[in-house]
Amino acid sequence: MEKIETNLEEETKEKDPAADSNSIRESNQNESDTNKPRDPEVDTDEGDMVKDEFVVSLGYYKGDYEKSLEYRENILVRDVDNKLMPACKTSNYKFGNYGAGVYLYFEYLKFLSIAFAIMSIIMLPSLICNLIGDYYNSETGTLFDFTTLGNQKGYVSGTSDSDSLKVDDDNEASRALTITSDVINTVALYIFLMVFNAVSRHKMIDLMKRKQTPSDYSIYVTGFPDDSCSEEDIREYFSKYGEVLEIVFARRFGKMMKGYMAQDKINKNIKKREIQVKVEAEKDESLSVLEAVKNDKKLQKLVKKDIKMEQELREKYPKIKCIEDVPSIGAFVVFNKSEDAITCLKAHRLNYTKLRQDEKEKIKGKYKAKVIQADEPSNILWENLEVSYLESFLRSLVVILIVIVLLVGTLCAVYGLRVYQEKIPVVTACEQYDNLTLGTVDHNNKDALDCVCQMKGLVTIIFTSSIRKDCQEYMENEIFRYLVNIAVALLVSVINILIKICFNVLSKFERYKAVTHLNGAIMRKTFISTFINMGLLYLLINANFRSSGFVRTIASGLPGGKKYFFNGDYDDLNRDWYSKVAISIIVLSLTNLVSVVIGAAINETINWIKRKYFAKRQTLQHDMNACMDGNVFTISTKYSTTLALIFVTIIYFGPVPLLVVICCMYLTTNYWLDKFIFVRFCKIPPYTGPSMHISVLRYLPISLMLHCIFSMWAYGSPEVYPDGFYADGTNSDGYTIYRPNDRNFGERLTNKNSLIFFILFILFVIAYIFENIIHRIIMRVLKPSNVVDVAQKTFKEAEPIMKEWTVTSYQPHMNLKYDKILKAMLDVAEVNPDIHESEEEKLDHNSKSDSQQNLVQENAWPENGQP
Repeated sequence: MEKIETNLEEETKEKDPAADSNSIRESNQNESDTNKPRDPEVDTDEGDMVKDEFVVSLGYYKGDYEKSLEYRENILVRDVDNKLMPACKTSNYKFGNYGAGVYLYFEYLKFLSIAFAIMSIIMLPSLICNLIGDYYNSETGTLFDFTTLGNQKGYVSGTSDSDSLKVDDDNEASRALTITSDVINTVALYIFLMVFNAVSRHKMIDLMKRKQTPSDYSIYVTGFPDDSCSEEDIREYFSKYGEVLEIVFARRFGKMMKGYMAQDKINKNIKKREIQVKVEAEKDESLSVLEAVKNDKKLQKLVKKDIKMEQELREKYPKIKCIEDVPSIGAFVVFNKSEDAITCLKAHRLNYTKLRQDEKEKIKGKYKAKVIQADEPSNILWENLEVSYLESFLRSLVVILIVIVLLVGTLCAVYGLRVYQEKIPVVTACEQYDNLTLGTVDHNNKDALDCVCQMKGLVTIIFTSSIRKDCQEYMENEIFRYLVNIAVALLVSVINILIKICFNVLSKFERYKAVTHLNGAIMRKTFISTFINMGLLYLLINANFRSSGFVRTIASGLPGGKKYFFNGDYDDLNRDWYSKVAISIIVLSLTNLVSVVIGAAINETINWIKRKYFAKRQTLQHDMNACMDGNVFTISTKYSTTLALIFVTIIYFGPVPLLVVICCMYLTTNYWLDKFIFVRFCKIPPYTGPSMHISVLRYLPISLMLHCIFSMWAYGSPEVYPDGFYADGTNSDGYTIYRPNDRNFGERLTNKNSLIFFILFILFVIAYIFENIIHRIIMRVLKPSNVVDVAQKTFKEAEPIMKEWTVTSYQPHMNLKYDKILKAMLDVAEVNPDIHESEEEKLDHNSKSDSQQNLVQENAWPENGQP
């Protein structure tokens, strides 16, 4: 790693102890050289032009707005002729050029938006039955209340009307239409998912035929002690499966690599600050460039910090003369044919008994090889390869604890709003005031006045000045109640955003061994936490589990638990549950729909302002390019957000059919918005494999099982669909009060409303077990996981094509992220210069093979920094 030499003599003297060893700092040979600030574009005071290729590659030179515009055109997603792709006419299959994962994400949105559009049509009878119900009225219910199961015609709690005894007959048609629509949708959605699974796998195979990756030819082997095997030993063992082209050992660098990576960040800041000071000094004729660099306190501080860190690293870690000095922990083996890699994987995944007993099937006759498919070379995080399973497990536990704290914090925040909301007066028991009006009601009787105001309706009160004065207090309470509900929805949305940010940091703490694993972890954790906040939080807060002695014991042990925890208003899914809990879920889903559009609009507006007004004000090309940068297309967070809403919709759509319509609108909006942003404003993404899409396909059937459980409980509620009544005393008028017969757990599962969902649940569980366990075992026997036998070319034949878009070698120095760091760690410049390519070969190779990933991410320019 090269560093910019400070222009201060004092700093030069402080640097001398580290200068004797081969430092990542570049030592100048004499005082005159030391006093020359280096810049690729601007002459020094002595008139010399010093061109630093590394500085140029980072964009640390005087900015040129025209070059930044050209930079933007080079990094954005474009067609083969470097022209804009129209969002409407561009096929998703074309996005497969950027990896199967990008194509499969857009197909996932497209297919499910179509599926939910069909489901919306199927759910129309259920929605109509809810709308024509008569439980809520315009004064006591909102528009959303009318769309839920709670509004259907039928039994009213505590009714004294003898006609209610015939409610079962009156509601039979609505019951049949609602449950039939739900069953058809459930079965249809399962069929949709199975078809989509098959179509996805077919397209995946087709894309992998078109675009082969180094991973198709490679394996990663462990199972041998450090430094116990040489390259010849590994080659001799695996040559029996086919021609081996490359063997690269993974090394146990410890924390040394992370330390040098932190120092590399300081190096870049030093280079950036020096050029920045030099360019600014040239604008001020009263101060020489040399004096400006010498007197810049920020630069001095960075240099001191860098020297201190370098000394600490050299004291803490032994000096390594060559890469062979570092212990090996595994090896990447690249075959010439993908069929050979598949054969090797099959042998080591199935023949465990033979490998344990036959010494010929062991490395050097001693060590049983553990073989898995290798990740892409550009995805490997070399600093994390040595992390043991125990350390990884412990780090995951820490992350899980932090996640639990975040979720508990969300729960407490929503509980707090709920407690505050309960202090707002609620209008109840208004039957005795039905005949009163604002002119006849006693204004000193607050309950009677509120009941009369409730009959007028909140909208009428707001827009009618003649009654607003009398109902002022009622109106304020109701408005405040609605605002609290909106605040809860916004709070959950904000917390979901914060959780995404936290997981991006926490997942790096877990030290995954590849970028693919890191993104998958972010997707899983964000999905689970978002789903809990969106779909389960309201359910748990409003649920009353106090009938369970175990729950009562837990609640009594928590601070305030006896009053608040597990002490919600509902111990069953009665009609009032829909007007409070179901409506909150609907509002939260609508909030997500609106936030997609508003969030995208705000983001693109900010980016436009940065390009239009801030880019020209930047001093360095690096900062100017940063203003011109394209959006990062992060599939992991996009999958997690959409999957959470899909789960919530699928679980609750039976009793709350409006969620299907909202989800359809959300997926459709997301599809076209993401597609438009991708082809217009996103920079070229790194190659994305199908692993996250495969995970999503495994999760979706679970939502159908949860849907069956919820539908069993909802349709089994005796208040919504009763099967008989019993007399429960008389009211003040002498009429008999009838209540529906209770159902125990067994009766709830086996009654005519719920039995079909219980059967579907059993069938889905069996199908899931078969699909995810038995099917996976069979596929591993025939074809190892994630390896598709499609390669028609050998590695040697495919390598020139692969080099155009990715790194093809597992040598860590081929990745620009690690090249300079390894040079610093191994003192490559003097001890072993042949281990690397020449600087010209390096720049030429990376400008071609890694331009989509590393150079773009570093704001670099191809061809030695020139556009």
